[in-house]
Amino acid sequence: MSRPRESGVDAVAYIPLTAPKNAPSQAQYEVKVAKKESSLWARLGVTQILILCLGSIILTIAVLPLAWLWVESMAAAAGREPSSVWISVIEANWTTRIVTICTAILRAVVTAQANVATAMFAGIILERVGSPLADGPFYSTMRALSGSPTNLLWTPSLPLRENGLSVLVVTLIVLEVSVIIAVQFLSTLLVADFGNGAFTQTSNMTNIRQLNYTRDPFLGPWWSIPPVAGWTFAEQSEPPIPGPKYDDTGHTYRAFLPYLERVQRKSLRYFRGPVPISDQRVVCVQPKLRDLRLDALNPTFPRLSGQMAIANGTYPMLHGTDSQSYLPFTCALATSMPISNQKQGLTSLCWPDYGMEWKVLLEDPLVTPGPTTYKGSIVPGYLQASTLFMLLDVVSSAGVPNNGTEEVRLMGNNDTTSSPWVMVGNVTNDPMVRVTTCMANLGVDTFTTDIHSNWEGSEPTMSWNQPMRRYDTESMRTQLGAIRPRQPLNQRGVLVLAPRSDWQPLSSDPVIPTSVLNVSDTKWLKSRSLSASNAWSFMGALAQILIRMQNEGTMMVDPGIILSRDSPPGIYIAHESYTSLFQDTLEQTRSPAVALQALLTLFTQMVYYERLLRLNGTERAETAFSHAALIPTQWTGFGVGMGLLFSHWVVMAIVVGLFARYTRHSLLGNHWQAVSQVYSKDTLAVLEMADQMKDREVERWVKRKELGEELYSVALDEGEEGRVALTVKHSD
Repeated sequence: MSRPRESGVDAVAYIPLTAPKNAPSQAQYEVKVAKKESSLWARLGVTQILILCLGSIILTIAVLPLAWLWVESMAAAAGREPSSVWISVIEANWTTRIVTICTAILRAVVTAQANVATAMFAGIILERVGSPLADGPFYSTMRALSGSPTNLLWTPSLPLRENGLSVLVVTLIVLEVSVIIAVQFLSTLLVADFGNGAFTQTSNMTNIRQLNYTRDPFLGPWWSIPPVAGWTFAEQSEPPIPGPKYDDTGHTYRAFLPYLERVQRKSLRYFRGPVPISDQRVVCVQPKLRDLRLDALNPTFPRLSGQMAIANGTYPMLHGTDSQSYLPFTCALATSMPISNQKQGLTSLCWPDYGMEWKVLLEDPLVTPGPTTYKGSIVPGYLQASTLFMLLDVVSSAGVPNNGTEEVRLMGNNDTTSSPWVMVGNVTNDPMVRVTTCMANLGVDTFTTDIHSNWEGSEPTMSWNQPMRRYDTESMRTQLGAIRPRQPLNQRGVLVLAPRSDWQPLSSDPVIPTSVLNVSDTKWLKSRSLSASNAWSFMGALAQILIRMQNEGTMMVDPGIILSRDSPPGIYIAHESYTSLFQDTLEQTRSPAVALQALLTLFTQMVYYERLLRLNGTERAETAFSHAALIPTQWTGFGVGMGLLFSHWVVMAIVVGLFARYTRHSLLGNHWQAVSQVYSKDTLAVLEMADQMKDREVERWVKRKELGEELYSVALDEGEEGRVALTVKHSD
């Protein structure tokens, strides 16, 4: 029926709405909604899922730059060449900025995920663990607000019940709170790993100075002034070779770095180019002595004279002993000042007969000595054999006469059977001097080779030990390998020289070319003389100093030097720094070969760097140097930080699993549901009178009503038409 118009408005017929026969009922719709909302995805919500999933991806992405920075930095600190991208980051001072940006992202993500974990904790507590009635609204609203997990710790009654789940939940809450607090200091932890480190820059080609012939100036009184420092070098060595009656250091190839600046030498990490290399091998053997005489007319420096030879076939590393006749020598002995019975530290170094008649050659020389003449012409500067030295060590100054001339003879000593020393005594058979002969191949040649290191070079100095009133030589002896046991190269601050098989001669060995035999003997002799000047420059400089000192003296003795702390001053006396280096090495290693090797290495270094001042860059080399920068130098802070992030990830994984298993009615982030589920017949009385009450007042009221002992949980209440509400928790 149609209704009449009223007040000028057309009336319309009312048609009631009825559901189609095939339309779902309201109850069916509510069941479907309930099923949909009971799924894990519905309970978490879109926002929380994004925070959990996308946040985990962001965590991984933010960690990757930090891990890359640490890995590259530690590899660079170990000496490996870093990537160009890493070098660009370091040079742009972006290391700390990367840490700041990444840690800010990590803190934000961890905090957001921890807030989601708080809502899930609240849902688990409400639906499974149970809560006192007074805390029910707190846990319910926490599911919607997603506050910090620290809020869960400040509840009046922490959900610690007598079951495993409640213990697990409380443990996870405490762990996550600890992680949240510690993560706030994540940048501080990471920055704590930073230190003044060094990395190897990209290698490039540079000009270097090459050792070649120059007119040698007089080097000055080298023995009388202390060394500036021990220049670092590259080394490839063999272990010492022990044997009866000899002391052999083994091949000790050392390359001197062609850089005048100390910073360049210490920071060199890679070198491929020409460098001067010499074999610092020293072999000391027992000599055969005869016709020994002691001239003590000069009480300051008595002279021991006689003849010396090497037993044929006794020492396998020596060649040419069969053709070597007895060599005359006259060597000065070291004497002490008024101190009597001095038993160590009275040593003299002697170069018998200038090496003119010496023919014994130490095996496998790096530079092979050659003939001194060619077609009647003299080839200057070229040696025929290894350089011979004698070391004379006074074992009892009381046995050395202080006036007149006295015969001395060789006396037998059982210790000499396994020692490179021969004991010399007077007519009363008192031991007076021990003598050994040492050989070294002091030739130097230039080779193209590789040098590298993963550590900072060491250039120690000899400091004066005031309490001991002597030089402290330990650091320099360590660098020179003059201690036993010998330390590895990295602890010595010495670079690694490639094996000898990898060396490439810069120029061919100076043999007689067939093409010039009948063309230009003068040209060849000039070339050979130049090569000899380079090859034997170290020996020539040493001879220059020794002979000069010998000529300035008043005694007719072979060139030499006194290595004694207690001898009276004079031109024969080496500076106490060299004496200390030699004597400390001899005392600690009991090896005259190692002691002499340390002394010769220091001398050849001085000669090389004195000459290097006068050279110009004539060769190209590929080099890479270390560069100081503020970079991660340890893993401690990074490891702690990653441990915190991993702990957070484990907590999140467990909480999500517990939430998926033990909750059915908690929809995170939904405020109306959180409020509605608090309303039930069990909470109605509290809700009706709590509108003007504080939480503490509600708690006291609940206790007075004896409702505080029971636990409440959110569950489906069959008595209220299937509503989900906060009701008394039934036992599981």
